[in-house]
Amino acid sequence: LVVIMQKSSNLAAAYGLAVSGVMLATSISMIAIAHYLWKWSWGKTLLLWIPLAAIDVMFLAANSLKLFHGGYIPLVVALVILVIMTTWEWGRNHITSAFAEISQKISLKDIIALKKSQTDMIPKSFVVFTKNPITKLTDTSPALKLLVDRYGILPQHLVFLNVEITHEPHMHDKRYEVKTFFNDRKKGSVAAVKMHFGYMEDMKVESMLEGLAKHKEIHLESDHRNWRLHALHERVVRGDFDSLLNKIRYFIFKIIHKNAIHADYYFGLGRENKLTIEILPVYIH
Repeated sequence: LVVIMQKSSNLAAAYGLAVSGVMLATSISMIAIAHYLWKWSWGKTLLLWIPLAAIDVMFLAANSLKLFHGGYIPLVVALVILVIMTTWEWGRNHITSAFAEISQKISLKDIIALKKSQTDMIPKSFVVFTKNPITKLTDTSPALKLLVDRYGILPQHLVFLNVEITHEPHMHDKRYEVKTFFNDRKKGSVAAVKMHFGYMEDMKVESMLEGLAKHKEIHLESDHRNWRLHALHERVVRGDFDSLLNKIRYFIFKIIHKNAIHADYYFGLGRENKLTIEILPVYIH
């Protein structure tokens, strides 16, 4: 920035344009927050925030005269961030569509039917990490199909795990939800666990699983060394693109995806238990 700006007046121009832009964006955002979140009437909302937004518009208009004297820097930074965010959303939408296509091939109801009919089983307990919570028999997940395709038979105890980060800094109650879909003394069980953590908490997922097992809320061995955790990672594969824009999007998305932290790592899975990663190729086109 020192090399680009050269003079402190150019840096002041960039700062002024950035601040006035943030002030206007904040006023516009507060209109939506006040009406939809705080449930203010439109009259009360507009009466307060429109005058403030008008003042912000005047500040922004005054600072826009310095656009070519350093004011373009925050606009360039904002444009880069916008490209990254929209490209990430574009890529994730493709991955979600691919997951949905695979998920339609098998549901939890099919898993339970297979478990009832099978005579042999894996003498282990599997905990399968899923992106979306499993709450009913018709729910699907790509992890279900990959599990069946990989092993052919199911484990004795199967637990589907989903973790949600709430908008509260700390959770004091309703830390978890457990739902058992199938439980048989000889053929084992199928259950789903949904955990809730505040965004400022240390997310000790494995420790909470151990606590649930010790209190017999889920059918897992008390010794966590007998468990096997499963998580799904997607491998991004280039498909056929019909435009140069999509080629550029794919190139940017692949760089972002490669440096992104997977959810299982973020939640600390695999620190104390064996973690198996299933790789799912996803074609983006």
